[in-house]
Amino acid sequence: MKRFEKNDFQLAHVILLTSRAYAEFLTPFLLAENPNINVLQLVHPNQIDDLPDDYLLSSRLISFGTRFYIPARILARIGYGSYNFHPGSTYYSGWAPFLYALYDGAKQYGVTLHEMSPKIDAGRIIAVVEFDIQHHTRPQELVDLTTDHMVDLFKQLASPFANQTDYLPSIDVEWKRTPNRKKDFAAICHIPLDIDEAELKRRVFAFGDSDGEVFPYLMIEGQKYRLAFASDHPDRYSHWLHGIRFVIE
Repeated sequence: MKRFEKNDFQLAHVILLTSRAYAEFLTPFLLAENPNINVLQLVHPNQIDDLPDDYLLSSRLISFGTRFYIPARILARIGYGSYNFHPGSTYYSGWAPFLYALYDGAKQYGVTLHEMSPKIDAGRIIAVVEFDIQHHTRPQELVDLTTDHMVDLFKQLASPFANQTDYLPSIDVEWKRTPNRKKDFAAICHIPLDIDEAELKRRVFAFGDSDGEVFPYLMIEGQKYRLAFASDHPDRYSHWLHGIRFVIE
């Protein structure tokens, strides 16, 4: 990734790649630290592509609460660094970190702010916040708790985000594992028919709410059966495994 060591453009913009709701909440923290900074909220990396070079050379990019991969061609155009709030500790990088932590029965979790790089969750680490997880924490509870810590970290760094005319300094912390990928998640959601009961319940607990795309499922004679929802009709063709219902897709 290109770093602009001698950037002739002054920092003038912070691009928030996030939802409108998050942007409305986070923007005041930046403006409180620098009323002259321009904050631009975008929802997709393609929108960054459309901005002129002089705008991007005077910008800092912050991704908050998104799942988008930012291509190297975009990162190379940002003059004041591109940063991502990863909703997981350095041990849980990549896709669906919440769910892998619950699958592992992790007792600690975290938030990682890192400089974005062409490789997923591989850039220099700027800050890490760790916190305890209670036994049997549900996925949405962990998401909510993590978001609270992400917001707190954003508040702490609002001043350097809005004012620092250099890349944010990294800390002496490394990523602990290779990032999980979407295909890894799909693979662990494919339930073998000979799975033991304890492992099935472990996967359903952690992955049953899905990553937003894939639910735990079985393959029986070429037919896919996904984990049943409470709303599925009782007469829908089903397969039961260790007392857990799967329905035909």
